[in-house]
Amino acid sequence: MRTTNNSSVPLRAADAAVGRVEPIRSWIETGGMHYVQADVLPIGDEEEEEEEDGGEGSEGDNEDMETAGPFTNLQDLKTRPAHLTVFFTYLLNNANPSSLLFYLITDVFPSSNVKDMRRFAYELFSTFLIPGAPLQLPNISQHDIQAIDKILIKMSSTPSTSTQQQDIEQLRKLFIPTRTKAVGQINEQLALFRRKKHLDPNFVEEYSQLESLARADHSAELRLSERILFRTLSHLMHLANPIGPPEFGNCERKTLALIISVATLIKVVMGLRTNHSNWEKLLDKCPTFLSQLPKTGGTSMFKMLGSGGGTSIKQKLQLKEHQFILQHVFVTVHCYQCREAVWGVNPQAYFCQSKFMYY
Repeated sequence: MRTTNNSSVPLRAADAAVGRVEPIRSWIETGGMHYVQADVLPIGDEEEEEEEDGGEGSEGDNEDMETAGPFTNLQDLKTRPAHLTVFFTYLLNNANPSSLLFYLITDVFPSSNVKDMRRFAYELFSTFLIPGAPLQLPNISQHDIQAIDKILIKMSSTPSTSTQQQDIEQLRKLFIPTRTKAVGQINEQLALFRRKKHLDPNFVEEYSQLESLARADHSAELRLSERILFRTLSHLMHLANPIGPPEFGNCERKTLALIISVATLIKVVMGLRTNHSNWEKLLDKCPTFLSQLPKTGGTSMFKMLGSGGGTSIKQKLQLKEHQFILQHVFVTVHCYQCREAVWGVNPQAYFCQSKFMYY
């Protein structure tokens, strides 16, 4: 999909400063998320309470926590959308936002449409968890990945129409261990944020706006969150092609994954509804996680990355003697051509109908 939005509004806008170009560009280009080994965590109910723990913090952090307000713990922060958005933009400019994005999006996953859960599961798995994923979490072990992969493979052999309640519950709990690890990193990032937030001159405008928000004024929180997130999304779209209209086909995989994730925060996680037509059109250009496809089939990854501008993407391709059909991916597969794992949202790969090949 080629977008036509020409907005290049700087993130540090006076009314809702969000971040400079270079920190985001630097984070995208560094590829600094590494696949590490760790002990396996079981997938089960015992993880649910641990993952929701906001963390107590060290003794040295106690003074910061006394004045931290909603930034004291993750659970309080989730109830304050503007504060949560400020923390996200801090991570986007200064650290790694993958754990927070994964946690917030998978928070909605268990309540998603049952018939689409297998598709949703792989879209998240391939974007945040597998080795080489665009927004790969830094502390996920091979055992964690294998445990999820095993369940997805098992589900792929069962027709979606005959999925049993036991399988549905297993899917709903699929990301509990990895969410727990994400929360661990988020708590560390929150602690660092509490210590540094008053020293960072780039966030003075944001803090002053937050301090003026009354706790009971949820609508004001949402308005500020909307402003910051849409400007962030606009800026990420600009990064897709700094010298012209945004082109997903020419942008980094991380940039594309961030665009999908931020659009998901706006549309699915926070359910923001903007009155600005330009922002509404901007959001319409972006696919999201955890969204049902329209009857027309939606926007495939090939159309997003694709070639040909407004040219429609073919559902079937004939290459020499091979017939390929555009389909969703439900388990980890690697492209026959580039050897990378297939990732993303909506139909992601062309499957050869005569041989075991993916493009």
